[in-house]
Amino acid sequence: MDKKKVVYAKSSVDSKIKKTFLIACVGLAVVFALVSIISIIVITLYSMSQIDNSDGTEAVRNIGILFSILTLVITGWLTFVVVKKSIKILHKAICKPMLELILSIRKANEGLEEIGIVMADDTEDEIALINSVYFKMTKQLKTHIDDIMKLSGLTEKFENSAHYDALTGVYNRRRFGELIQTHAVIAAKKNEPTFICMLDLDLFKKVNDTYGHAAGDEVLKVVAEKIKGTVRPYDLFGRYGGEEFVMFLSAPDSEIAISFAERIRLIVNESPVHFEGIDIPVSTSIGVAQMSPDRNYDEAIKAADEALYKAKANGRNRVELYNAEISAGEAPDKDSKDSKDSKKTESK
Repeated sequence: MDKKKVVYAKSSVDSKIKKTFLIACVGLAVVFALVSIISIIVITLYSMSQIDNSDGTEAVRNIGILFSILTLVITGWLTFVVVKKSIKILHKAICKPMLELILSIRKANEGLEEIGIVMADDTEDEIALINSVYFKMTKQLKTHIDDIMKLSGLTEKFENSAHYDALTGVYNRRRFGELIQTHAVIAAKKNEPTFICMLDLDLFKKVNDTYGHAAGDEVLKVVAEKIKGTVRPYDLFGRYGGEEFVMFLSAPDSEIAISFAERIRLIVNESPVHFEGIDIPVSTSIGVAQMSPDRNYDEAIKAADEALYKAKANGRNRVELYNAEISAGEAPDKDSKDSKDSKKTESK
């Protein structure tokens, strides 16, 4: 900090506080001295009256006067000592901490100037200076808090857009892949088998072609909401892409996993989706594959996808478990098969 600022602050605070308390102490000392003088005069007059009444000599009178002067000197000396000690104590207790506070504020002001808080260098009222800076800082802090809250809201929106599917509100493919690693580790510590389920809405292209894309979006939202309300808190559910959804769950064995997938299928199939006065029938095919040390997430996704194709090939609206007997060859595209089957149905 600039030496001139230090010197000014020191001299300003030191001299003002010393002057104030010096005046107070001197005033106190004067009052004390006046009281002492009056007491001495009263005592002296009383002594002299006694001497006159007893026909005392001049020597006795002089002794009384000398005693009065001596008492006055002692009283003055004691007053001086008290005043000096009081100033020293008050300087240590008040002046020095106040000086340090002012110097700290002036030093901090070098950084505060960057956010618009400017301190006057030549102010004569240091207390008013502290008060002014405090309120400026409070006002500036409130502004920054408001900005932080706005940024926090924007950050939350960005996180939601990065983690959740915009249409259905469930986890998107990327976030699902990130979370599954943690869930798989937790399940492994509990020695619980884990499964991947791939869900695909049957003949979804036909829904878009027949009722429009707005109806298709409504179907995706309603189906996602139904499944989301069914999965357990410790399971994962997300949109994999298009009309495909993916689910991660833990179960004691494959039969329980299939049973859970079957319940999901029935929930989706049990009631049509209402859209603009039209009931749109919806069904889903589900492929289930178990994760294991020799079958990681990507491999389990591929296995579940193959099981899903088998469910499509076997008539749709069903659940199939992946096994080694499924053809190792490249599986045909499910959407393509749904499209061909849809055309056959329409031709009939």
